[in-house]
Amino acid sequence: IIIGIFTITAFLKLLYQKYRWFDAAETEWLMGGSWYTHILSSGIRYFSIYSDAGNFGSNMGMISIVYGIIAFHTSEKWLRIFFSCIALMGIVGMIMSGTRGAMIVPLGGLALYCLICKNIKIIVISALAVIMLYVARVNVNSDGVVEDTIPPDAFYVDIWIQTGTIGLLIYISMCIAIIIYSCYIIMFRVRNPGLRNILTAFICGVFGIWLNGYVGRGMGMTPSFFMVAASLAFIMNGPYIDRLLRESKSEILNTKH
Repeated sequence: IIIGIFTITAFLKLLYQKYRWFDAAETEWLMGGSWYTHILSSGIRYFSIYSDAGNFGSNMGMISIVYGIIAFHTSEKWLRIFFSCIALMGIVGMIMSGTRGAMIVPLGGLALYCLICKNIKIIVISALAVIMLYVARVNVNSDGVVEDTIPPDAFYVDIWIQTGTIGLLIYISMCIAIIIYSCYIIMFRVRNPGLRNILTAFICGVFGIWLNGYVGRGMGMTPSFFMVAASLAFIMNGPYIDRLLRESKSEILNTKH
């Protein structure tokens, strides 16, 4: 809920930039050279309260998949509406950022979600969502967007430059090991359905933002790296939280009897 409130703040700032234009500091930053990657012939890449459009787009992609999954599994009406609205804001923000690589965040998250849930209904819904996003992506292309006008940047390229090929391989291996172990915890060590659904949403968001590192730097910037760390902290402590929930439920049942 707290991150949802932060998302609303970022979305309101996005609307302000679109309908009232950028403030003095943002305009100065753009005129200092950033206009080359943010004010394009195909449209403006908005960045809200974030450092740049790439960071904004990737983080909004993570927000969309995490809150979309949580909303799908939330039974309480008002909370489901709240989570759905946050997911929608994430999708809109991702699109308005104009960040190409951000598309992989929800798509990669949906792919991992299908593997974890093993539910035919959810797989079909996820597949349809992927197709809709892909069609929307193809229709930007139809407007004549020249993707080569945006210079490439990637978090993993930075790692490669700083640590070499061996360092990059070690880093990616660590990420893969963390993802696999997280999936193991969620699928086999967490019994509470509600907790499992929330942790699933977290790992899907983390997986998506890590895939985005192939084309963007969002995963190493604020607030994405904080959300990744917090998500993994909850997942790694999943069995402990699950045990607390079971003990609490057992105490309540014993009190009633």
